[in-house]
Amino acid sequence: MNSKFASMTERERAYKNFVSDPAASMSAAPTKAEMDSINARDPREFFQMMKKKEMEGMKSDTAKLKDGGMAGGKRSSHMYVGGGAVKDNLPNPGLKALAKSPKGKQAVRKMGFDV
Repeated sequence: MNSKFASMTERERAYKNFVSDPAASMSAAPTKAEMDSINARDPREFFQMMKKKEMEGMKSDTAKLKDGGMAGGKRSSHMYVGGGAVKDNLPNPGLKALAKSPKGKQAVRKMGFDV
């Protein structure tokens, strides 16, 4: 977990724990300048906006995929958003040879393969 996100979550927890420790709660409260910097109206909104901002900054470890679309009534494989395609998934050399011509590509697509 991101250290800024963790510290913001801990600070919010301390702020919400007013009943058991009012002094810690007041020291964890956001300042007027902090709230004005992100246009928050109250401390609750401040913590929500800061957590959202930190979550947007975190990067996902998985590759971003987009849907490949429909081919012959079937969903085709995903494509990487960065531009590269998923590896060639034709099972044998005959289909690979067939997919080289325009009519062959159409036939292979009807079989459910993405070419």
